[in-house]
Amino acid sequence: MDELSSYLDKYKHLVPPEASKSKVLIDVVYKECGIALKEGDIKIVHNGVHLTCHPTVRSELSRCTPQILKALHKQHNIHFAFIR
Repeated sequence: MDELSSYLDKYKHLVPPEASKSKVLIDVVYKECGIALKEGDIKIVHNGVHLTCHPTVRSELSRCTPQILKALHKQHNIHFAFIR
């Protein structure tokens, strides 16, 4: 029984792949634009990013979107079609 519990302990802290992508996205946005996002502001749907933050933050991010997408692809090999 101890073997089984030690084997299952590895899987206690699994997170969905979107969670790791959102953390990487938050880091890249901060490095490229200087804007600090929260994980609750990001929703990844169908290879795109939907933001639920203040409209001024969204407009600033839309200005930086090409460089954010390029940095995600170049540094982390993550592809997003859009950021809205």
